[in-house]
Amino acid sequence: MVYGIQFDKNGFPYIMGTTTGNWPVFAPARILVIQAVNSLSVNCSRTCLIMYIQPFWNQSCAVPNLSPVAFLVDRCENVYVSGWGGGLNNLKLFPSAGTAGMASVNPIPGIPAPDGEDFYFFVLEKNALSQLFGSHFGQNGSIGDHVDGGTSRFDDNGVIYQAICGCGDGGALFPTTPGSWSRTNNSINCNQAAVKIEMNFAGVGASVKATINGIVDTVGCVPLDIRFTDTLARGKIYIWNFGDGSPPVTTYTQQYSSAYI
Repeated sequence: MVYGIQFDKNGFPYIMGTTTGNWPVFAPARILVIQAVNSLSVNCSRTCLIMYIQPFWNQSCAVPNLSPVAFLVDRCENVYVSGWGGGLNNLKLFPSAGTAGMASVNPIPGIPAPDGEDFYFFVLEKNALSQLFGSHFGQNGSIGDHVDGGTSRFDDNGVIYQAICGCGDGGALFPTTPGSWSRTNNSINCNQAAVKIEMNFAGVGASVKATINGIVDTVGCVPLDIRFTDTLARGKIYIWNFGDGSPPVTTYTQQYSSAYI
């Protein structure tokens, strides 16, 4: 089943989905396959890249571990996936699957220990050379964390905006951070949680705006003053080289850190 299609900056399609069997793949697609079996029937050329996640998780299972939710290929060709496993998925379809044992790589600090019925977020380096990030997220106990599909997205900078159905019966607490709109589940049953995680692997995106004498413009007569504004405010270091033989000047902005709410 196909859950997501993305194109990288070179126009290659990436397809994300699940399978319970062998899946033939033909060039020139680069395919990310979330699956649990350890073999694929593959017929492709050098431009076809098969990425399946089993080696990173060290599991062997005949059914999918995750129900995928969101998918992204960023400007650096890193691959992002969010999904959930266990809990309701176990009861209805795959009783042996779940998120237990998935790789913890630069995990999110301060969240409850995994219970096998969590969300899992991961980032694979370009060409699946390594796993850059992998972390469970959710409460420990109660009904497993889950969500309906089509409710969550990564933006172009690799920030996940994830909806999660969190159920608070049994005393389990959903992890929140100070300053969140609500830190308690005010429903007697299940309620909706919103999670934002910035993973900082998408490189730098910048859009420079030039202002001359207070007017947005790119040409003028000397002498003149020009103000440059990074409208995305994503840069940390700026190097100014005017091409007139003067030495380049380096300026810095405040440091940005990962956060989730």
